[in-house]
Amino acid sequence: YPNNFEQRIGIDTVRQYIIEKCLCSLGEEKVTNMSFSTDFATLEKWLEQTGEFAQIIRNKEDFPTDNFLDVRDSLHKIKNDVTAWLSEEEISNLMNSLQAINNIVNYLPAAKTDKGEFKYPALTIMADSIKIFPVIIDKANSILDKSSHQVKDNASRQLADIRRNKMEATKAVSRNMQNAIRDAQKAGLLGKDASISLRDGHMVIPVDAANKRKIKGRVHDGSGSGKTVFIEPEAVAEANNRLRELEADERREVVKILIEFTDLIRPHLSDLSHSYNFMGDIDFIRAKALFGVRINGIKPIFENKQQVEWAQAIHPLLNIQLFQQGKQAHPLDIVLNEKNRLLIVSGANAGGKSLCLKTVALLQYMLQCGLLIPVHENSRTGIFDHIFV
Repeated sequence: YPNNFEQRIGIDTVRQYIIEKCLCSLGEEKVTNMSFSTDFATLEKWLEQTGEFAQIIRNKEDFPTDNFLDVRDSLHKIKNDVTAWLSEEEISNLMNSLQAINNIVNYLPAAKTDKGEFKYPALTIMADSIKIFPVIIDKANSILDKSSHQVKDNASRQLADIRRNKMEATKAVSRNMQNAIRDAQKAGLLGKDASISLRDGHMVIPVDAANKRKIKGRVHDGSGSGKTVFIEPEAVAEANNRLRELEADERREVVKILIEFTDLIRPHLSDLSHSYNFMGDIDFIRAKALFGVRINGIKPIFENKQQVEWAQAIHPLLNIQLFQQGKQAHPLDIVLNEKNRLLIVSGANAGGKSLCLKTVALLQYMLQCGLLIPVHENSRTGIFDHIFV
């Protein structure tokens, strides 16, 4: 209380700092929706997850962070329209992001202590229920070229045949054009410096208007003066028609392959959605942990009672500002518990009274959003149902 409480204590600024650390929109949305909780078990879980990820960061471990991609729009499209299919780019994004989820799910349980225990138990529990999709990844790999993100020639036997014929047809177009130019030059109908140009997608040669009937072909354009016409030689037109037929065949075969892949993943849309929600959670936790490391935040002793027994508490936003000036915020020791329920803060103007109040409000609110806070490790924290300013 009041409604603008977050803005008044600076949580909106904290939220922005965390959003800047996100890898994709999945995580950004979760930061935007980050809220104050009064459930002890939920907060304990959040703080454990964020604290473990901060440990990963501080240890400089090679946690997989590539290809955090939000493909929800693509999945939503094929869920609501049975005639829709995924494009080559969408399949590439799906393949890469599913591999990213696969890498995370495999990474967490593999991280062990010297005693063989899970190094990051809270994060590992998150990964336990997440499905990975090696069959979908392998299928996508089998039909897509990793560098071009286009359907491979060997994605189907028919496509391989079409593209081979298309290559021959392309050569035939070029060969027929060179022959037509050579024949026209021999007949004195075309200058030696004549060059090929394009008109409406057709390869044409410039010919004097007086000679246009002496070259078999189709006139596609003329110069402004009318002295020159641009002719597509007959043999070139025939080869081009064949090429366009093959290009149409190629498009149909590519679409057929994309539809088959889309039909493969449709039965798994619910599980895929769950896995991408996990990716968003990991992105969110990672961003919170990165901000926590920046402000020297920790998961302090956290107990299910109303208490503030903090040593060396620092206002994180003030400290970020001062750090840029080569300065540091003054730490505070604050105690409020069942025995000492009231604290009178007194002192001169500009002595830090308001800052003390804001520090208490901000750090407690951050804690109950599952964020690490900058206090001494011996500090004891608790939980409150309401905060008033």
